[in-house]
Amino acid sequence: ELGLSETHQTLIMNGLRNKVRIETDGKLMSGRDVAIAALLGAEEYGFATAPLVTLGCVMMRVCNLDTCPAGIATQNPELRKRFA
Repeated sequence: ELGLSETHQTLIMNGLRNKVRIETDGKLMSGRDVAIAALLGAEEYGFATAPLVTLGCVMMRVCNLDTCPAGIATQNPELRKRFA
């Protein structure tokens, strides 16, 4: 939260705020978190972990290898069957 607020204030002080969109990501787990980020200056929000866990992600961190054991982050038809 501190970095977001400082970024927002620094951009305002330097007259650059209208030229930049601030995106926040990481640990946005509830609507409250998004509201706080908005109040601190964020305009875009990234959601990654919370939706994946809701879908059944077991956090094996192999998304980029196309071998997701839960079948979420893969194009392999056999693994996709696990995600029903």
